[in-house]
Amino acid sequence: MNFKLNALVAAALLASGSAHAITATDDVATGNAYLLLTVLDANYNGGVGRSYTRSLEVAMNEFGTGNRTTGGFTTNVDSLGSSNQTWSTGALWGTFTAGMDAATIAGLQWDVTALDGFGTSSADQKRVLTTSATNLVDAQAAAGVATNNTELTFAVINQDVYWDAAIGAMGTDTEIIVDDTSSMAFAISAAVHSTNFSGKTPDFSTVGNVGDSMGFYYLTRSGSSNTAEATAVAYGVNGDATFTFAADGSLTFAPTVAAVPEASTYGMILAGLGLVGFMARRRVA
Repeated sequence: MNFKLNALVAAALLASGSAHAITATDDVATGNAYLLLTVLDANYNGGVGRSYTRSLEVAMNEFGTGNRTTGGFTTNVDSLGSSNQTWSTGALWGTFTAGMDAATIAGLQWDVTALDGFGTSSADQKRVLTTSATNLVDAQAAAGVATNNTELTFAVINQDVYWDAAIGAMGTDTEIIVDDTSSMAFAISAAVHSTNFSGKTPDFSTVGNVGDSMGFYYLTRSGSSNTAEATAVAYGVNGDATFTFAADGSLTFAPTVAAVPEASTYGMILAGLGLVGFMARRRVA
């Protein structure tokens, strides 16, 4: 896979020699899972369905989340700077979409997710990264409980099974197509991944259609109370960073960052400061 990485991830890959396929050390239970792109084809084989899964070869921490700290858990997120992160199409995407027309491809559903099931205490909570067309920050801020800590915990526990199965099925590769309904890597199954972590987060869906852009969110338990609302933070300075999955199989993450003042703006600021200084000297005189 050829894709553009931020400086932190690129440095990590250079240090290890090259990108590597997802392994058991990159799953949910270890606390720093790799991001997975999952595509669901619900109409395949008369409605039996099949799934396509690709490892983005980037771990949660390197992508930019609030990492665990000795003093507790932070919900700050890093929007990865101003450059888009782009992953080129995978070799199996053409196989997955062979024979499909444009409308059929556009009807496929996809998401990007990663989870951390290592945290166990209120100061060291579980984490979920997910795409969603729903603004999860607004949903969590609305009256009532949208997604509570228990739902988040069960989503993480459930998805550890999916990550383990996907890792085992990929072997040394970075993508798989699964149409075996008995396989735990069969992501379209409601008991494995589906559209909302197998029903564990019923108040929002993780998926969109091919061609859609979705917001990207960081969810974590808010504390030890199972009935309390989980905490949601949106990627990007303005909370509108997006993932977009195109029909050609390419994936783009578009972050948002704080605007940098233009040179003319700096000039106006300096002129204003000069005027303030001049007026101050006149008062002293």
